[in-house]
Amino acid sequence: MVYKKDLSDSLDFYKNVKLKARYLDVKPINLNGQNLFLVSDPYKISNDFIVSPIVVLVLSLLNGNNSLSDIKSTIFRLTGIIPTDDELYNLIKFFEDNLFLLDDKFNKAYKNEIENLRKKGFLRGSLMGISYPEDPAKAEEFLFNNNIDNNLNSNNLNIDEISNQIIALIIPHMDLKVARETYFRAYKLLLNNLVKNSRDIENVFILGVSHYYHKNPISVFPLDFETPFGILKTNKELIEKIDDNLRKILASQYFDLFENILIYKSEHSIEAQIPYIKLLETKLYENKVNKINKYLKVIPMIISYGNIELFDKIIDSFLSEIDINRTIFISSIDLSHVGKKFGDNNFFDPEKFDQKYIELLSNLDINNLFYFDNISRIDGIFTNTFLVSVLKKISKLNNFEISSKLIDYKKYEEKLTDSIVSYCSIVYFKK
Repeated sequence: MVYKKDLSDSLDFYKNVKLKARYLDVKPINLNGQNLFLVSDPYKISNDFIVSPIVVLVLSLLNGNNSLSDIKSTIFRLTGIIPTDDELYNLIKFFEDNLFLLDDKFNKAYKNEIENLRKKGFLRGSLMGISYPEDPAKAEEFLFNNNIDNNLNSNNLNIDEISNQIIALIIPHMDLKVARETYFRAYKLLLNNLVKNSRDIENVFILGVSHYYHKNPISVFPLDFETPFGILKTNKELIEKIDDNLRKILASQYFDLFENILIYKSEHSIEAQIPYIKLLETKLYENKVNKINKYLKVIPMIISYGNIELFDKIIDSFLSEIDINRTIFISSIDLSHVGKKFGDNNFFDPEKFDQKYIELLSNLDINNLFYFDNISRIDGIFTNTFLVSVLKKISKLNNFEISSKLIDYKKYEEKLTDSIVSYCSIVYFKK
């Protein structure tokens, strides 16, 4: 209960402070015929809430520039509604109490969450038990169902042609239930190749896409991951070396690689690969391939934005630290996002844009990849530019050419929203 004196005092305080909301994920939903919004926190600090459009409007106006009177006048101009002081105060208190604001209360909770995560030492993915089973036997059956084996040589893919060392793959981060066959084809091909070449793999770089607010161009996750098959380890020693090297390379332009680690709690472009890599580790050990390195270690990176020059510097921070014969790179991306769900007025088939982009990927065409006219909203532009930059440097440093082959290409049509998300998998290997 807020007494009038307290309310007056609080309003006097808020009148002199221009509040700022922090980043939250806001999605429109329809519930029982009502157009509402789902507000969720990618850091998993605050609970999810279903709210009315007016609540989202007030939240959007808390940008650090608007006073209380500015907010009231804007609401009236846009909606014809004049909120009372009590209503506006109670709404702001709701935001404050649920850590929606960039203030001391949120900053303290944010630091505590990072501290607790670091103490725990590993992250449990948000998709486990939802997109893929938590039970180990059921998870293996779901992820690595050998009934799909017959499809490995379809789509003009002859796995016998890819006998040389695989260096990298592009694999979707599409829902595992939707793109299950494409994931399987990529990881089965990788497993067969590693066993055939008796490669003792140590490092797997997962290059992810940022689906949420990401302050810095890239981040690296320094903790382990929980999977149905046990803990998947990160290469903490290598990550520390990358950080140390990057401090020297970037000097005054250095940014904190670990500032955004809470975003990994929600980032499916990283998690989608995690159970497959742990299962790959198990199968390599069963096939007596990984003799020196019993455990695969991952280096999870989110490539949020940047440019070719910056990517080159970041790559220089780790390329000399790894043995390319014991390393695999995975770019975890989807292709086009088109239709009404993504803001298009009309539904259209994105295949011609996808095929043009896939051709650039296959030819390792860095400049045209980076400056690609992204009409169909391919979400891996920065990540794939980074990957291709890695491959070009590996090719030059080790004096060999790299070939590529399209493993799979598919389009998922969501008829309810008249939309399409497309995805593919590509393998890169020594020529």
